[in-house]
Amino acid sequence: MKQIILLVLFALFTCGVAAQQKRIDPTKYREFDFWLGGWNVYKYGTDTIVGQSRITSIVDSVAIQEVYWAERGNYQGRSINKYNADVGSWEQYYVDNGGATLHLRGNRIANQMVLMDVHSKVGKSMNKIVWTDQPNGDVRQTWSVSNDAGRTWKVIFDGRYVRQIK
Repeated sequence: MKQIILLVLFALFTCGVAAQQKRIDPTKYREFDFWLGGWNVYKYGTDTIVGQSRITSIVDSVAIQEVYWAERGNYQGRSINKYNADVGSWEQYYVDNGGATLHLRGNRIANQMVLMDVHSKVGKSMNKIVWTDQPNGDVRQTWSVSNDAGRTWKVIFDGRYVRQIK
């Protein structure tokens, strides 16, 4: 009897999720596609390469995965990015091997994806990351931190993503 109840609940849940997904505008999932690909990452305004990044479409093209590794040292980071229809915005979950964990939320504005901390605590730094789709196909990523609740921002990373030619 328990197995039948579980099967019925699973069927109802699956149908509910499928029905919900059909109502979402599929173009929302394409808003961050300008970042897809393999990239050499340079310190902005220089020819100094600082890392490489591979951005792929995953989960039937409704999410984007980033794998980043530094050119020098052993720094690595990963993120999962997805449009969340429940909250009407994009979300990113980022972790790295230095102990950082970010949960960012935001939206595309013109040629930029702008994501900021979801949970900021009093006395803690706030993060804002902006990806700008450049006319030449590059992507500029600017990561800023605020220590005064968003009144002022300091850039801690300014990178230029240049598509790798294969």
